[in-house]
Amino acid sequence: MVASASAQQASVSTDTSVAALLQKHDEAMNQKNLEAVMALFAPGDQTVMIGTGPGEQWVGKDQIRTAYVEFFKDYDKGSLTRKCEWSTGEVRQNMAWGAAMCTMDDSLKDRKRTLRSNP
Repeated sequence: MVASASAQQASVSTDTSVAALLQKHDEAMNQKNLEAVMALFAPGDQTVMIGTGPGEQWVGKDQIRTAYVEFFKDYDKGSLTRKCEWSTGEVRQNMAWGAAMCTMDDSLKDRKRTLRSNP
C-alpha cells in the first residue's frame, strides 16, 4: 500500500497529537489534577469514556468527572506510572479517539499494585 506524502505527514501529525494528549493525561493523573484531566475532554454531553470492564461507560463531563474522582481514591499522588504495549488513536477535525493496552503501576499507603488494561 502506498500513501501520499500528505497522508503520511497527517498520520505522523495525528500520532504525535495523540501521544501528546496521552502524555498530558498521564501527568495529570499522576498528580491527581482533576481540572487538568478534565481539560483534555471535549465539552458537552456527547463525550464518552469507556473503561476496561463490564458497564464501564461514562457519558458527558459530569459522569467522567465523577469517574476520575473515584479513580483518584485508589492511589497516592506521584505513584502512577504507565507503559503501553500498544496504542492508537486518531484526530479528525473536532473529534478524537484513542485506545491502548497498558500496564500501570501505583501504590496506596505503601501498598503497591499493578493493573493491566485490555491484556
